[in-house]
Amino acid sequence: MEDRYSERPEAAGPEQPTARSDVREEDRPGPEGPPREPETHDEGELGRLRAEISEKYHCDGRVVEECGEKAQPSPGVEKDAKNAPAQGSAASVEDLERPARTESPEPRQSQQGAGEIRESERQRGDRPAAEDARLREDNNDLPQEQIEKPPLEHSGKEHAPEIAEPSQARSASETAIESAKAGSEPSGAMGTFHSTAYRVGGRDGHESTRFDIPEATFDKRTQFHFEEEKTYEIAFKIDGAHDVKTTHTGSRDSTHVVITVPSELSKDVKPGEKHVLTVESVTEKRTLTVSGEGPTTRLTPQKRALESLGIDVDAMKKAPEEERLVELTVRNLSSEDKSEKTVYGRVQPGEGAMPLSIANIGAKHNDVLELVSARKYTVDRFVDQFNERAGGATGNVRLSLERDRLHLEVDGRRFEAKHHELGVHRLHRFLNLEVEPFKHDIRLWIEGDRVAPKLAQSSRLEKEGARPEPIAWRIKSFAASERGLEVRFAMGDRTVTMRSGQESLGEKMSMEEISEKVKVVPGDRLEANHQIRIEDDLASYINDRMARAKWSNSPYFLERGGIGEDLGAAAWSKMGYEELERHPFDRNGPGRDPFKNGTDALSRNRKTGELVLVELRWWRDVDAGLEKAVKEVRNRHDDEKEHPKYGRISGAYVASLKLDLGSNRGELHVKRAW
Repeated sequence: MEDRYSERPEAAGPEQPTARSDVREEDRPGPEGPPREPETHDEGELGRLRAEISEKYHCDGRVVEECGEKAQPSPGVEKDAKNAPAQGSAASVEDLERPARTESPEPRQSQQGAGEIRESERQRGDRPAAEDARLREDNNDLPQEQIEKPPLEHSGKEHAPEIAEPSQARSASETAIESAKAGSEPSGAMGTFHSTAYRVGGRDGHESTRFDIPEATFDKRTQFHFEEEKTYEIAFKIDGAHDVKTTHTGSRDSTHVVITVPSELSKDVKPGEKHVLTVESVTEKRTLTVSGEGPTTRLTPQKRALESLGIDVDAMKKAPEEERLVELTVRNLSSEDKSEKTVYGRVQPGEGAMPLSIANIGAKHNDVLELVSARKYTVDRFVDQFNERAGGATGNVRLSLERDRLHLEVDGRRFEAKHHELGVHRLHRFLNLEVEPFKHDIRLWIEGDRVAPKLAQSSRLEKEGARPEPIAWRIKSFAASERGLEVRFAMGDRTVTMRSGQESLGEKMSMEEISEKVKVVPGDRLEANHQIRIEDDLASYINDRMARAKWSNSPYFLERGGIGEDLGAAAWSKMGYEELERHPFDRNGPGRDPFKNGTDALSRNRKTGELVLVELRWWRDVDAGLEKAVKEVRNRHDDEKEHPKYGRISGAYVASLKLDLGSNRGELHVKRAW
């Protein structure tokens, strides 16, 4: 069967130089005498043939070049075309595929006879039967969808390619013919194609200019086969002058190589015009360029790049968040340190891309990173990595995973996690453990070769709509005993111990009850020391909760802080103020919980209606607590001078409680902050 990729010059024009690539062996000088002159046609006949081809093989609104129809060798080169290698001459897209005819093939003629028959049939305006037979033979190995109009791979609504005016199409065709007649491929090129540019619309409303080459055509013309699920970078040169690169992923569903023309070449590459595309190289794409600067510095492997590394992106896109994590190994080719670094990210459910804040490993704008390997990241892999790196605060801790049940082992004792969830943040991975009865998660981070345990907001609360707390407390140690799990963590300059005993503190006393049981003997002015007294049953309630807090799910420090806020708010209400909200500026909304952020209470003066803030403290060192609170409240002034619901706030105070446990008499020290 003849090589379908050999270029067919159209009917010859004016006399050409003697060094021609389409001169047959029998036409060259030999024993029999000088070569025969090749058949020629005058310009009128050549124009008629072009018009006939344009009219006869125009399909679905696209010129013959874009339809990918197969052209035939000129008379006299049929024999050589059979044996010519596919890479030896230029081929336009229309030279590669033409729909096969349905009528029976005619017997082949001799070289001279075939030439006479073709000339006779041209004069009659009919397609030669011998060429029809050869067309059917040439197209037998082409998939039917390749013979027909190729589907366009582009996003957005269907946009038919623009069609050049007849004069433009002829001019482009003549240019392509002259290029083909000029000789063989450019030095070092893998293959050359003549293709007509077309325009498509994008989702963002912008249009782009593209070329489309059937993958089967590309494969045979360049002798390069795209392996399935691998992504390649193809370097083209347009018209021998413009360098363009495109990516293509081998796939059973992929049938075309699409080349998008950069916008800066729009003046030189226009829709409807035919251009010469020269393939200079095809390499497996394993590099990406860093985009953005500063906090927006990103490396974003797209779906095809991840698939080429073995990631099943389509399956991940349908999976829950914790099952869309990827462990990626990269190498910065633009850095002096070209060692491999491992980062972690999450595949997005929409496009299947994985944006990475790559600046965290020192990469910067325009750095080129090589993608070395990738794998899906799972809980069992985290467990193995944690146990390999455990030390310091986690030296006596191990993790074990039995099916879906995760256990935290401390000093040989096992504590089952009620819930666990794997996550990534800023290229690092972590595991959240919900261990009852703790209200906060134990969050285990792996950062390089070390483990960093922290106490953080419950991940379940975040999923239920609570805003993430910016603060996570560093865990200093783990311990286990017959009473349960003990966790020591740093909260500011204090060390707090939390235990998972079986005791429960029970429900808090309501603010109405507390207020009824607190009495105040006010001083001569607001900024003064005021005498307070609490009823005996309230004092017993306070002592009982503080004693049990040492072995409960609530840290002693937080429980003391919560009781101090309640007592202080009750005493403040006895001095002419009505409490409107507790923790009015907390990101997650107001509430009575002592771990919430911002100034403790928003109150309204019952006589004047003015709004004031009050910070409530119960420290052993009353004066130290008072002075520190004043500084903190002043630092928050700009953020808390106006409430979105209640309006402008006229001032802020600090009320520090002086009260010994076991006693029902004390003082409330008040000072204005701003």
